[in-house]
Amino acid sequence: MSTEQARLQDHVDSIARDLDMPWEEWDQDLAEDPDQGFTAWDYLHDVLDFTYELDSERRVIGGSLLLAFGGPNIQLDLRSGRVHGHWWGNYAEAMVTNREQLDELIDHMNDLFYC
Repeated sequence: MSTEQARLQDHVDSIARDLDMPWEEWDQDLAEDPDQGFTAWDYLHDVLDFTYELDSERRVIGGSLLLAFGGPNIQLDLRSGRVHGHWWGNYAEAMVTNREQLDELIDHMNDLFYC
């Protein structure tokens, strides 16, 4: 494995590990509202871009979050829980297993969609 590949995999693994932690374990100093603590809304606030995945009734059922861009490019697929990164010819992926976190992000994206 090349150094670039290893660095990309480490970055992707780090994002997946972070998202597996409950929001309560995140750095609470990053919370927009200290009384509520860090939430999925705070996480979405720093996402570079996102796409929505809708069902036939126009309900948000998933989407993709752009977490890093320009080297490496890293995205999170909310339905599959897959964090995947690309950097030149290298590819890495890791899984987020905390389904509750992913569902909460989808719920907040739903709120944004209907604003």
